[in-house]
Amino acid sequence: MHAHYRQLAILSVVCLVLSACAARQHTRPASTPISLAGWQSETFPLPPSFAPGLPTGTESLRFAPGWRDPKSENFWSYAFVLWIDEPAPDAARTDQLLEQYYDGLMAAFAEGKPLTPAHVEVTRTAPHIFHARMHLTDAFATFKPIDLRLVIESRQEAPSRSTLRIQISPQPSTHPIWPSLDAAIASILAQDVARPTQPD
Repeated sequence: MHAHYRQLAILSVVCLVLSACAARQHTRPASTPISLAGWQSETFPLPPSFAPGLPTGTESLRFAPGWRDPKSENFWSYAFVLWIDEPAPDAARTDQLLEQYYDGLMAAFAEGKPLTPAHVEVTRTAPHIFHARMHLTDAFATFKPIDLRLVIESRQEAPSRSTLRIQISPQPSTHPIWPSLDAAIASILAQDVARPTQPD
């Protein structure tokens, strides 16, 4: 009998401990929202002057603090949305658009200095989602080769209108810049940037 009562007492203590742990888990504060304080923003009509072959539309960007500083963890880290007047691009079309865009952009910043053309490899990883690797010459700051990661979402918005939602950084996928880039895309979409108004 004494052994039976001891077992009951032990079980009671265990239950109390487990209940206390569960209570602490329930009262744990929610994760702090990601701040985009210090991020710069810009919006342009498409096509840009440096890549006239791109489709018509609108481009909106969010730049991480230090994005043009080679000493910063945020170097080359930014997010942008392209609203374009064509159906949602597949992997091959996304590759083509990115190479046109970055060849033109780097040439504009290089001001005649020699550059290696942008090389992009786009892979579909889920419906609407692509991951890409891009190799180019950094004409923003160093004029040295740089390898970049891109996460891209391609979405149909209307019969002949779509968005490309693009995150870019040289950092590994585990780096904390990536959740911030997610938040930057959400910020762009939440602000209801003026979309192209051409009839479908």
